[in-house]
Amino acid sequence: MNLLDLYLKRESCRNFSGEKVDRNILLEILDEAKLAPSARNSQPWHFWLIEDVNIRQEITSDLSEFTKDAGGMVIITTEDRKFIPSYKRHDYYSFDVGSVSSHILLSAANKNIQTCLIGSFDDDHVKTHIPSLKNEKIHIIILFGYANDKPRVKERLELKEILSIV
Repeated sequence: MNLLDLYLKRESCRNFSGEKVDRNILLEILDEAKLAPSARNSQPWHFWLIEDVNIRQEITSDLSEFTKDAGGMVIITTEDRKFIPSYKRHDYYSFDVGSVSSHILLSAANKNIQTCLIGSFDDDHVKTHIPSLKNEKIHIIILFGYANDKPRVKERLELKEILSIV
């Protein structure tokens, strides 16, 4: 499958079937995604594969209803700083996590697994159910699953609306 086909196939799933995604498929996705670029090759991310259905249900209990039917969950955090930017430089962790997240989404789509990025979670709520995250910075939760419906048509701005050439 070419990259454009993956872009068109991938979407934020809102209608998961509830079927569990096999651990080995999720591990393949994460193994491929770890090839994502990061500032100074710091690879600051840490993946938490949440297999315990009860923990997944607790974490999604305060989220939208559709999240409860996901068949897999990964939480991406950053640990101890491997690269601290010098004065007036950017902290690249958000870029790095965005980069690895994009790789995860496309790898999953390539395996016919749908995903949904969740950024509207309550850190304290999640950390209550996974105490080992206590000292972690939670960046994003990614849900995985199989869709009950076909991908929607993508509505995007025209390039000329979001492009300036100087």
